[in-house]
Amino acid sequence: DFVDAAARALGGVDVLVNNAAITGSTAISSLDALTLEQFELVTRVNFGGPVFCSQAALPHLRAAGGGIIIHISSINAIRPQRGAMIYAATKAALGSLTQSMAKELAVDRIRVVAVAPGVIRVSTSKELEESAQAGGAGSDVMNQTPLGDGEPADIAETVAFLCSPQAKFVTGVTWVVDGGLLA
Repeated sequence: DFVDAAARALGGVDVLVNNAAITGSTAISSLDALTLEQFELVTRVNFGGPVFCSQAALPHLRAAGGGIIIHISSINAIRPQRGAMIYAATKAALGSLTQSMAKELAVDRIRVVAVAPGVIRVSTSKELEESAQAGGAGSDVMNQTPLGDGEPADIAETVAFLCSPQAKFVTGVTWVVDGGLLA
């Protein structure tokens, strides 16, 4: 089991992974159609969630003598899809948050890294694509990845590596895991 193997590899490292996000039709809108409620919800979850989850984890991470915080961003932070401006902006904000937190928390031996996945096939991928199309947002990334679509394990393995002793000097950066989309 991958989770058990990752836990053994981490050797007791304290880790927080911020992976919640509003996607799909709720996060898709043209500038003309964007509502305040939609903006506030996507911003609160996609950006506020990592801020306040990290804040809540700080006492534990400090008591443990350090650890790592991983923010799951998106390739949209670097190459936004048409119609996903608020989603993309919240994911781009995670890059700045990662850098700021890395500088602030280094004294506590807490590393902070973001991971920006490209197209990752999950059980809801088809529904998300249809929702985006219905909302008027065409995909600017689908079928453009040289290595094809990724799998959740591709991201999980990257996160496990970043949490491992081999990445002990990595902090304040966003790791792009996109199968060559930005190449």
